[in-house]
Amino acid sequence: MENALIAYNEANNNAKKEANDILRQHLADKIKLEEQRPNYQEWQQKRMAQSANPPRQPWFEYIERIKSSSTFEALDETVAVSWTSTLVWILANRPDQAAREVYENDIKNAGATDFIPLSWFQDIFNEVSMELKNMSGFQAAIAKGQEAFQQLQKSEDVLQKGLDYIQDRYEGGTPPV
Repeated sequence: MENALIAYNEANNNAKKEANDILRQHLADKIKLEEQRPNYQEWQQKRMAQSANPPRQPWFEYIERIKSSSTFEALDETVAVSWTSTLVWILANRPDQAAREVYENDIKNAGATDFIPLSWFQDIFNEVSMELKNMSGFQAAIAKGQEAFQQLQKSEDVLQKGLDYIQDRYEGGTPPV
């Protein structure tokens, strides 16, 4: 069982590396599109003109905050690393849940839910999920997870047989109820 879990963890870490690369690229593409939107550019101009009291727009502020907090890494690298934790949902073929987790944790906390729909994130995670399904590391993580689960089931069977033996041998068999 221990070896199966170690193999699964290694495969999962490799899948995270693949997922991080793919997620980073999809996120960078979506952010570039977002920055080209007229309302983003208008907000950016107003923000520069009114540096003392810029107009509030939590979604755009979120993008800028991430960009400014990542001096040594690109925006997409910073966010992709934190969003890679949602890989468990993608492994379970639930990219919608991965998107919901990011939306609930990051975007809701930024107060930007009125400005960007959940579907924006669902699109990213659906694309990432489709691409990951063809990646060897991702397929290996799924296979190793299934192997670990089978090992767990075997261990559970052995334990149940041991408990049944103890019950029969020392407790007089199955209770009448």
